[in-house]
Amino acid sequence: MEEKYPQLASDQKMLEFLYRKMQEVYDRDEEVLQLSYRSGQGGPAYLRLYWEGVDVGEKIGVRSAEAISMFKRLAQAGYIITDVRPLESFGTPGVWGLTNDGLAQIGRLPDPQERLVLGLDAAIRSVQRDSTLGDEDKKRRIDWFEEAKIMVRTLGVETVKAVWRGDLPVM
Repeated sequence: MEEKYPQLASDQKMLEFLYRKMQEVYDRDEEVLQLSYRSGQGGPAYLRLYWEGVDVGEKIGVRSAEAISMFKRLAQAGYIITDVRPLESFGTPGVWGLTNDGLAQIGRLPDPQERLVLGLDAAIRSVQRDSTLGDEDKKRRIDWFEEAKIMVRTLGVETVKAVWRGDLPVM
């Protein structure tokens, strides 16, 4: 994947690096990872871990200015919980973690399609355990959930939601 989508691979390296560093922060019983950056005006560009001086770009294999740009872009895209100011050329932003989208991007949470399938599996288990339903009613509901899982895997979450809302006809 790295060769076909190098930007995606770099993004994932950044998110994974921040995730690992946040785990270290939590291990110290703290809640914020402090960074510092300068975009090159008046000296070389850098994005560093504030207290350690570790160069983030070097750790993930990109140039410093690229690391700054990537960090700001991922924050604006909603992958990182931070107070970075995207138009500032220097700063010391805090990082409070990754959003669910950021965690899904690095495989720490299932993607929305898989989450919906997991939810349908849970619904099937609930129907199977429901003693107030008869066998025929259980079978009908389980069949419906199984068909929904096929639709989700085939069409994707947004299309299935549109069908369930009635925005698109069922095929």
